Amino acid sequence: MGADPTTDVHGADLAILVPDGADLTQVVMVAPFELFDFGYQDPDPGTISYSASEAHRWSLTIFDWTDRNGDGKLWEDTNSDGVVSLSTGDLVDIAASGAVTQTELSRFTYAYNVANVQEATVRLGDRDDVDNIVIGLVHNKPNDVRPGWGPAEYQANPIVVKVIFYDKVDWALVSEGPASLSVPAGGSATFDATFVIPADQPPGLYEGAITVAQGGHTTVIPTTVNVAVPGDDLLFTLGGTPDAGTPYDNGRMVSGYTWSSVLEEGDWRYYYYDAAAGFQQQFLYVRNRWGDLCLNMPTANETVLWGPNPGDQFSMKEPAKYGPYGMQYAGGTWDSYGPQTDWYNARRGDWWVGPDGPEPETRSWGSLWDGLNQVQFRNILLSGKHERGEGFEATAGVFGVDAPQTGVLINTDQESGTFTIDAVSPGDGLGVAGFLWEDQPTWFRNQDVPQGKHASEEWPADLLDGWVYTFEAENLNWIEVDAEGPQTSDIGLYLLFDANDDGLFNLYDNSEAVASSCCGSDLWLSYGDDFNNGPAVRNGTYAVVMYGNWIEPGDQFNLKLTLWGGGLTFNDTPIDLFAILDAEPGVPLQIQVDWEVPGPGVWEGIMYFVMPYEQGGGWYIMEPEIVVPVVINKEGVLPTIQKDVSQEIVHWGDEVVYTLSLIHI
Repeated sequence: MGADPTTDVHGADLAILVPDGADLTQVVMVAPFELFDFGYQDPDPGTISYSASEAHRWSLTIFDWTDRNGDGKLWEDTNSDGVVSLSTGDLVDIAASGAVTQTELSRFTYAYNVANVQEATVRLGDRDDVDNIVIGLVHNKPNDVRPGWGPAEYQANPIVVKVIFYDKVDWALVSEGPASLSVPAGGSATFDATFVIPADQPPGLYEGAITVAQGGHTTVIPTTVNVAVPGDDLLFTLGGTPDAGTPYDNGRMVSGYTWSSVLEEGDWRYYYYDAAAGFQQQFLYVRNRWGDLCLNMPTANETVLWGPNPGDQFSMKEPAKYGPYGMQYAGGTWDSYGPQTDWYNARRGDWWVGPDGPEPETRSWGSLWDGLNQVQFRNILLSGKHERGEGFEATAGVFGVDAPQTGVLINTDQESGTFTIDAVSPGDGLGVAGFLWEDQPTWFRNQDVPQGKHASEEWPADLLDGWVYTFEAENLNWIEVDAEGPQTSDIGLYLLFDANDDGLFNLYDNSEAVASSCCGSDLWLSYGDDFNNGPAVRNGTYAVVMYGNWIEPGDQFNLKLTLWGGGLTFNDTPIDLFAILDAEPGVPLQIQVDWEVPGPGVWEGIMYFVMPYEQGGGWYIMEPEIVVPVVINKEGVLPTIQKDVSQEIVHWGDEVVYTLSLIHI
């Protein structure tokens, strides 16, 4: 079709002969995205307008052509001027009104999504009356030309129409037996349909039909098979398969998105994972890639993750009918823009941002529960650079740590020891970090905080006139400060560092004004991993400041200062703040954690587990993080909470009394 729209010269004849034996025809029209959205500058997705009113849409129609007069022509350009027009004497075998017998065209179906790709299908099968189909294309803004484009650009970026005819074939996954039945009058008979799934069958949805024929009557039983990923697979691939040659392809997105009027817009692909990973904390990580920057932008595929919902009311009431549980949203790229909720708004793409900008891939994660989970991919944009759909290949895997959210408790009479934790990463390597208290927390109770004079400033000029406490830090990994007081007053919490060791704190130097929390009566701040000024906590003199934004007379505040040091190392690594352990994707590893405490007491700590990735020569981490608290109790006394309830089973209107006993606080 790649002609200059300001001329009347067009490409291929759009009348197609239907081949013998065809059961289904699919027509796909693909226009380059630049012809659909004139503001788009390839390959920058930030230039997409997402405006349905400004879009330049081509609609697609499929007609049945019946050559009623037997002349073999639907139209004839008698004067060969390249335009078919009744006003110039051209012949057209089409009637705009009147009986259908007076025209040679009858419309089958049409597609007019606000999109650069249109798709329409027609069932053929036993319809002997269909000999030819004619494809109609209509441009909603026929006189508009993309700014800066001329004939050369239009010829280099053609509109492509692909017509595909499908034929029914035997379905290798299913067999029936017996092949024929004798059914008594008024009675019934039974046959078995057996599905055999090969061990190497790619996961995804497969659809077909079982037909039962009697005389001239045929009954069609639509059949769908979802091949799930086995539960013991901790790393697997979704998509990435060769062209299946079927209308639904588990490794390819075709069409369906629109910028207006359809909530369920887009082409969807569905995969199930019957998870049985068994880690006490676990997530499902999915990295979906669909080509390269030059050939596949601005194509965009969303990822939506679902997991078991044992609280589903239907499943709880009638599990035999609705199954053992429902499904609940677990995560995915919906976290960027939320699910589709508006009938008219265009769905916005979300791309992974690499060193050089957005790339044709997404990376997402969601909560993972043992049981049946689902991964959905939803296409919301297509580049228009490929004749029929665009392939994708997703790597999915479990990120898990076999330790509870409540943490690890070790009761001991030793000052050092070892414990192990099992973990798995879906990528190369596993990031770990961990530390314990350097000393018991320092408390400052019932402290007076002076009223400040410059509360409107981010770093008040009279900050050091507030409540100030200075301390020395050496070999620390983290500083944590908590402040609390009456809600009638308002304070700010600040942390300063004497970077040049001159005995002063410079409020206007970000190497010295390192952390703040404002505003309120219950504040928290932490400082560590200061990559702007160097890793971890720099050795030297620090100051904690409580600044009075608004202080009611008589109000006082409490402050707790906690210094986190080393004390935890992983697999004998020399670094106790952050290390990347060797981990093969999808293969569990056992991590040895060595701990050491200064002496008797209850020592709290924390371990972080993350997924690292390498980009642009550096290492970075991705969400989520798995957090495991650690408590080393060396001959100390642990606080406990005891709960008593007046009755275990309650009814509407009952009064329930809870008694909480705090012991050794």
